[in-house]
Amino acid sequence: WHPGVKEQLSGVLKALDEQMLHYRGGHKCSMAFNQAMMLKDQWAQKQPEWLAMSKEEREELDEAFREDAGNYNQQGCLFTVDWFGLHECSGSCTGEKCQSNKVVTRGVTLPLEVYRDQNKGWSVRCAVDIPVGAFVCAYIGELVLEDEAHVHERSKDNQYLYSLDHFSQQATNNVKMGMNVLAREVPLYKVPPPPPPDLHSALQRYPPLRPATPELASSAQEQAPPAAAPGQQQ
Repeated sequence: WHPGVKEQLSGVLKALDEQMLHYRGGHKCSMAFNQAMMLKDQWAQKQPEWLAMSKEEREELDEAFREDAGNYNQQGCLFTVDWFGLHECSGSCTGEKCQSNKVVTRGVTLPLEVYRDQNKGWSVRCAVDIPVGAFVCAYIGELVLEDEAHVHERSKDNQYLYSLDHFSQQATNNVKMGMNVLAREVPLYKVPPPPPPDLHSALQRYPPLRPATPELASSAQEQAPPAAAPGQQQ
């Protein structure tokens, strides 16, 4: 976080955390969440067969889903892709089955090298072949507001800006499309809570909880939309 940004967005972040908690059905681990989504898929796709099952058959199917509720195979390679992102277990998950769902959490395991390419600038390469679906690295950086981003951009000091407005734009497109139309493309129960459309409206609705300084509190409403909005996935 750029100094002061997290404090300024504290109210927005708290609201987003509460919305995501409701979407996930409470403090359940991601294996349980993935399993719940699979069961909903099963219900949606084979509702007549599900209704005809006995209690024992449903429990057996439930256990089968639990075995396959992770995102990775035994080699740690991704075997599923979801337009709404994937949910990994956090460090607080201690279950044996949860350990296979912590690939990104464990960080980089491949022998990567960052180097300077004459034509492309800063680049990364690997000393070994990368298996299909293997985790390479997380693309991260400092979260800044748009005014600060323009300062970085003008400096041209090995800076690369990546706007996270994509998430807000996607949510806006969903609204324009209409939920009935969206439901033809993807089950609505998979649609996560949308991020705020812009920083101005978000700060008006969810003001900072503990501003870092009085100046931040007084200028919060005057800030431009963020270059990087809070994300939805862990």
